[in-house]
Amino acid sequence: MNKPTEFNPASYLDSDEVIAEYLKLALASGDTNLLLVAIGDVAKARGKDQNVRDTGLNRETFTKL
Repeated sequence: MNKPTEFNPASYLDSDEVIAEYLKLALASGDTNLLLVAIGDVAKARGKDQNVRDTGLNRETFTKL
């Protein structure tokens, strides 16, 4: 029997439009935990270095968030 692979939403977040819609739906759900997971997925998809540049935070501060 084949073991199912784990779904990784970050691999589908490949454009600003898709990311915006993903976050919009997570926010609309009203579920804070879901929103936090979605933000984490976006961070993984974009990569830590890009997120640090975009936010203007230093790497250490960003990692603590």
